[in-house]
Amino acid sequence: MKYFLTAEEREETHNENFLQFEKGQYTNNTWKPDALCMGVNVVVNYDFYNLFSYIIPKFDINANTLITKDTWDQIKERSHKNRHWEEAIDELNPWAEKCLKDYESFVIVGI
Repeated sequence: MKYFLTAEEREETHNENFLQFEKGQYTNNTWKPDALCMGVNVVVNYDFYNLFSYIIPKFDINANTLITKDTWDQIKERSHKNRHWEEAIDELNPWAEKCLKDYESFVIVGI
């Protein structure tokens, strides 16, 4: 993957500066093996904060943000405004759609 790392790949970096995309509701159990991670450098370099905060005005990179089906659909639509956003959201979409089907939500765990 280009924009995301698996939990195992993230662990190999020995770095904790990542947003974690976690299935379902937040459980206070970080770095789950089935989570995906986006490095802060990716968030900053490609302005993902702008994408997320446009849809979720209270989005905070340091806090947890619940993503529902409606929110995800809005993020996907907005992602077409930037090639990197669109590529990243396309990369995340199979994982996200499965989460939404199985859990009805996922959470972006802040740094």
